[in-house]
This record gives sequence, C-alpha cells and structure tokens, in this order.
Amino acid sequence: NTCRLIARESGCHVLSIGYRKAPEHRFPGPVNDCVAAFRWAVANAGTLGVDPHRIAVGGDSAGANLAANVCLSTADDAVTPSAAWLLYPIADGDLTAWPSGRTFAEGPLLSLACADDMLSQYVTDAERAHPRVTIMESDRLDAMPPTYVATAGMDLLRDQGEAFAERLHAAGVRASFRRFEAMPHGFALLLVDRHARNATIEASHKLRALTTREEDHAPDDSRIGELVTQETS
Repeated sequence: NTCRLIARESGCHVLSIGYRKAPEHRFPGPVNDCVAAFRWAVANAGTLGVDPHRIAVGGDSAGANLAANVCLSTADDAVTPSAAWLLYPIADGDLTAWPSGRTFAEGPLLSLACADDMLSQYVTDAERAHPRVTIMESDRLDAMPPTYVATAGMDLLRDQGEAFAERLHAAGVRASFRRFEAMPHGFALLLVDRHARNATIEASHKLRALTTREEDHAPDDSRIGELVTQETS
C-alpha cells in the first residue's frame, strides 16, 4: 500500500527491493544487496522505462539508512543516485546519544529496547560506529545527492535524522528536512490514519519535486528544516 501511494503521489516508478534481512543476514549483506539493486536498475533502465540519470533512492527507518548507503557506496560510479528520499532514518548506531532517544525511550510504537534489540541482530557492538551504520560519520557525505529527510516528532530517531540533514548541509549537499510533529516512527506504514497518510503524501510530493527538478533544492542557509504541526484529534 505504501509503495502504491508513493508511486501515485510522486509520479515515479517505484522499485521495491527485497534485500536480505537480519538476523540471518547481518551487516553488510543488506547494504550490498541494495547497492547491487541500484546498479542493476541503472544497467536495465531501458527495460524499466526510466532515465538512468534520474533514479532516486529512498526508504524508511532502516531502509533509509540503506538508501543513504547506496549513495555513499556508488559515489565513484559512472551513474549515481539523482536524489535521496529518507523517512525517519537511523543515522547513528548510538541510539541514546540524542535527546529524542531518551525522551521517546518508551515509544510510541518504537521503544528504545526494541530498536536496540533489532540493531543488535544486524551489527556487533563494534560495528555500530562503522560509517556505513553511523552514516553521519561517513567521510563521503559531500558525495550525497540532493537529499530530503522527513522525521517524526514522537520518534526516538528524530534528533539524529535532523542532525544528519544538518551535516549534509554543512558538507555542501542540497539537504532539507521536514518534521511531522504529531507523528510516531513508522508513519508511512500507518496509512489507515489520515494524519499519517497526509504526511506520507506530502513527503511523496517532495519526492516528485526532487525527481522532476520542479524546485531549487538548495535550502535557505539560515534554515534548512521545517516543523510541520498536524492536528491530533
């Protein structure tokens, strides 16, 4: 349902990647799968009916981390992603390093204990600091394409996602973020709720802008983010 909504609202073809998952397939297996999928899409762009130079990558939560990894891992390829569309990404393996990680330790929907357990199924303690896990510490941030980051106001990953967008901006990347203040982690999968659906639609419209070059992606130097307050009743 989410992929169909994104396709409809963004006007993009959507290719959903069935990458291998932890705990059976640990880091960096899922990263390698997503990089291989992007390169396959570029090589088969004619069959897919797309312009190989206008293939964006995106995802939510762990998938957003993997999408950013695709950009970082293909930075030296002849064809690289044209844009990155990241919904509430995990950008730091240290989940308690950010105020929101402590404020929303009990959720809603995603608790610190649950997130920490899932991360431990994917990486070792030592690998949490790896720049392909803690992507905000990558030395290739300047190679990221124009990037949109959406965060959820009631999410333990909120602050690290916004800090990642700030670091991209500092590295010279055309980066922006939107905080959906009244949303929890995983809102793109909660389309039965009209507020979550509207947030996902708005984010999909941003993807349309990124892929059709409808706007200058360069943010205002004084403010790269915007807080979007949604009614809760």
